[in-house]
Amino acid sequence: MKRLVVLLNIIMRQNLIQDFNTMTESQIERAACLYAKSLGMLAYKFTSPGRAGVPDRVFLTPTGGVFFVEFKCATGKLSALQKNEHRIIRKHGHDVYVAWDFNEAKKIIDEYIYE
Repeated sequence: MKRLVVLLNIIMRQNLIQDFNTMTESQIERAACLYAKSLGMLAYKFTSPGRAGVPDRVFLTPTGGVFFVEFKCATGKLSALQKNEHRIIRKHGHDVYVAWDFNEAKKIIDEYIYE
């Protein structure tokens, strides 16, 4: 928990976030990636040329876990294309999550790092 407090203080000092309740999608993503990296995870931006709708990030845990996260702010919406890509990835046996705020992203990351 101390690591998270230090990390979030750094983010606040860098003016990346003014208010945790009004974070933009990119701010949620950045904070989640910093948190995951602080726990030893890799957090790669996931793009797939010629294939729209893939999740924003793929996370790799130090113990071999892999999961995908789509980041949305409170007012964001998943497109039909994104919902379909998530369905396809899940059908292939992988976990895909949608994080609507930093706390939700942290909970997802914690589930994998502490399993």
